[in-house]
Amino acid sequence: MRSMLLSAMAAALALASPLPTQARDICDQALEQPQHQPLAVGFAADSADLSPREREKLKRSVPRFLKVENLK
Repeated sequence: MRSMLLSAMAAALALASPLPTQARDICDQALEQPQHQPLAVGFAADSADLSPREREKLKRSVPRFLKVENLK
């Protein structure tokens, strides 16, 4: 029973996986999108508070992020 369940799961995963040409197309589309420099915001050690300088850096970046399609 366990092996049948694992086989069914493997088959479902195989069917859900993109075909090699589809995967290549997905990668090509991603590479065609404009690339953006990552944003680093620093926190003090053991703190969730942003310094005024880091808060301003984040605030200035929000409009740029809002324009990006498919942002993850």
